[in-house]
Amino acid sequence: MTKFIFLLLLALCGNLFGGEVVNLFSGRECTLPGRGKWSLAAEHGRILASGTAVQDVIVLSLEAIKPGTSLDLTLRDSNGVRKLRFWSPEVLPGIAADFRMRTEQGKVARLKGLGLVEASGKSDGIVFTDTLEQCNGRLNFCFSEKSDYPLSIPEDWEYIGLSNDPGNRGSLSIVLNKEERVVDVDGQAKYLEIKKGATTIIVMGPENACENIDDVLLIKKIIAKEKRK
Repeated sequence: MTKFIFLLLLALCGNLFGGEVVNLFSGRECTLPGRGKWSLAAEHGRILASGTAVQDVIVLSLEAIKPGTSLDLTLRDSNGVRKLRFWSPEVLPGIAADFRMRTEQGKVARLKGLGLVEASGKSDGIVFTDTLEQCNGRLNFCFSEKSDYPLSIPEDWEYIGLSNDPGNRGSLSIVLNKEERVVDVDGQAKYLEIKKGATTIIVMGPENACENIDDVLLIKKIIAKEKRK
């Protein structure tokens, strides 16, 4: 049964309104700005919940849906209409990977909570680590701590580029010259991509703790793109 809990929170984030889909996790409380009376409806029009925003805030809590699935809903209030897409907490179900973290307990637990599983002999070459020295798989995600920056970029790279995720601002920048080759955290890029032969390294900014659904969907998109090659 779908359950919605509405609580009083003192927060407001006005940039969520518009035509784009707002991605949210199911299985946890999600805060959205809202005004006046509101209703939440399924795609076929059935009203699932309704109420009145408290101090311009609506907090939704949708029970966790099945791994790998999503559910589209429509939220209407005095500010207009928003399309919401609730995702399963396990956005990446059954994807096998190697975990090579210096501080394993918290980070690995969060990654496995997304549906990733420990590789048993075969991981499709996917590695999650927090240091560039461990990036020797086919597709490597590096989640370094902010205190680790600036990071030295490997000398033998063949391609390097910063990428943005629309609407999901990052913090990375790069310096490439004769004196140094480093990635730092004084920019706005979401991730740095480094290629050498068949190896791809994705350096994620320290703000990506796999707790933001848009960050997780970015990882999902990168994995899917790599598998199509």
